[in-house]
Amino acid sequence: MVRPILDVGNKRIKFSKKYWKYDGLHVISFTKAGLRGENQDGMSIEFGLGKKLKGYYLFGVYDGHGEKGDQISADCAKYLPKHIANHLYELLPTVENEEMIKNAIKKGYDDTENYFKTLDVKGIRGNKVRMSGTTALTVMMTPKKNLYIAFAGDSSVFIMSSNKSKKVNIEHNCHNKNELQRLRAQRPRGFMYTIKARSVKDDLSNEIQYTRSLSDFYIKSFFSEGLIAEPEIIDDVYPASSLDLLVLASDGITDRFKIYKKHPTEVYLSFLKKHKGDPDRFVKACDGMIGLCDTITEKRICVDDMSIIIIIILNGKSEDEWYRAVTKNAENLEDWINVNEEEDLSEIDDQDIYDKHSNEVDDFLVSVPLTTISTGYYDEDSAMNFTISDDDEFD
Repeated sequence: MVRPILDVGNKRIKFSKKYWKYDGLHVISFTKAGLRGENQDGMSIEFGLGKKLKGYYLFGVYDGHGEKGDQISADCAKYLPKHIANHLYELLPTVENEEMIKNAIKKGYDDTENYFKTLDVKGIRGNKVRMSGTTALTVMMTPKKNLYIAFAGDSSVFIMSSNKSKKVNIEHNCHNKNELQRLRAQRPRGFMYTIKARSVKDDLSNEIQYTRSLSDFYIKSFFSEGLIAEPEIIDDVYPASSLDLLVLASDGITDRFKIYKKHPTEVYLSFLKKHKGDPDRFVKACDGMIGLCDTITEKRICVDDMSIIIIIILNGKSEDEWYRAVTKNAENLEDWINVNEEEDLSEIDDQDIYDKHSNEVDDFLVSVPLTTISTGYYDEDSAMNFTISDDDEFD
């Protein structure tokens, strides 16, 4: 087991900050509760998936929801890497094969969903678990240093290469056109089902925030083809040799930085630029990011839990060489952090945060199968809002 050189936190509230140096990587992980109660996020950092899979690393962010969301995300962080590893074992000693690896990852997600399903059938955790679930985002690095990205839900992956930042995935939520089309395909099947596009403001924080998740069997019991656990595996396999920085972030992080129209990778480099020559600069830059997130939390613009994994990829460079290369063209923090001096952050609305001409869209209606539920259902803890009506007409 590779142990972190920094490990601080509070297990009771799941606050955690860790730092590893291993195999040319610097990895910083941070998780912290928002203002909704106990932190429901989970993370996994695996430098090796067993004795036979020492060269396989796996990084994951899991965003739980519902009354037992913290348990579901913790279970996902524990079992999803193991289930993926089980299917990778079956491939040995086959030389790395892209299609086979992607299939092993998908089967790992499927097995994890089936694990939760078994608990649900046995009633081990009780009805509160039926109302709870988690999203999942994983990045696996192979012995050949190739990156395989899979996700179900609304966490995000960002990469930085040659001073250019890129968001790799489009979250499974109401701003994803492909998800909209998939959900709208359910329209002929029964009652109308209202899903509102998420707002970064807290006044819409009780609306559904994702269209794929693990567990959540209450919803899946009558909308099994709508809310699904099937992961999306990114077509591109990214060689780590071409990257400088990799970031996995829960929506609690990305929503806060949308206010500044910045990727977490860009924010991190701006804070990193402030700590030239500091031996603790990699961790201090992360601390600065979270401090900025805290100011947004205090204004109650976004109050969700926050989790982030920052992976620095040296690729043979010294720490100083890497630092000089990535911060050379990074924006100075002062050039953008005060962008809202003339505008109270609380006045920012969705139109400021989401580009009208991007893939992000507005509210929509889809349908659910005929069920015994004939009235509106609302549960604040599970962050779901259903509108079901007998009177709706369909095309």
